[in-house]
Amino acid sequence: MNYVDCITSLLCIESCNNYLCDNETYNKCSNILYNADVVDSILQYKNKRPSLSGLKKKVYNKSSIILGDVDLMVNYMNFKEFRLYKDNISLIEEKKKSISAFDIPTKLDMRTVTAFYTYGDLKSLPVIIESIYLNNNKFGDNIIAECNYIHEIGHALSQRKKKTVRNYMHCEFIPITLELLYAYINGGDHTISEYVIERISSFKKDPDPSIIKDCYNISQLLGFQAIEKYIDFNNQQKEEMLSRFRDCLNCDIQAETFMEDYDIGFNDTESSVKYLKKTMDRVGIK
Repeated sequence: MNYVDCITSLLCIESCNNYLCDNETYNKCSNILYNADVVDSILQYKNKRPSLSGLKKKVYNKSSIILGDVDLMVNYMNFKEFRLYKDNISLIEEKKKSISAFDIPTKLDMRTVTAFYTYGDLKSLPVIIESIYLNNNKFGDNIIAECNYIHEIGHALSQRKKKTVRNYMHCEFIPITLELLYAYINGGDHTISEYVIERISSFKKDPDPSIIKDCYNISQLLGFQAIEKYIDFNNQQKEEMLSRFRDCLNCDIQAETFMEDYDIGFNDTESSVKYLKKTMDRVGIK
């Protein structure tokens, strides 16, 4: 049995050993990000705290434009049941439930993560969701709490099948891009500013490298490219991009396919730096 979070359990089929050290464009963008002049945080988390059910209902309603015709059903089983059936794949397949991603049990914790199980043949069997945890310190009536929750919904939907990313370092791209789309569509530049400043200030607090932190940094920079392209598009192009993004959430295409469709990546230093600086200018970061 593997009871692990959404990052450490993800199965990848493309090596990423040289992603960081050999990618000059990523390293240049990363240095710009770390040297950004940003306040510690513009949000106060001691404001009114909504109920979990209230937060879930709000995010469900506000995400309807993005999620559109996305199939919201996921496999679910609680830990106690899984422990009983963990040695019998047939029983797990029989006993697992199909529920809406917005009905996944959600709890307050010191972390923000989607917990799920992997079992049997890791290359073929889908995952089973157990819970969504939201960071208690950041849970309040603000855009960050909403973005944290929609981020975990992004994991639950896009990781229903195996091999939804080719490169481990992109495993946060779809959830982070979903956050950015959610923030922009529901509030424009002001709302996305709160989100971006919070993200950058959080990363600057923890300079020590780690595989999880690198995944977030890479996916964040790629997400900035995605949202800037979305903002620049006309209405028809925006809807086409959302439709393709929904294909990722439905597990019909891999994250890298979407990135290739919209030329998102670190292949062109000038272009990558341009989109990062557009985001920083948009939110008033020097």
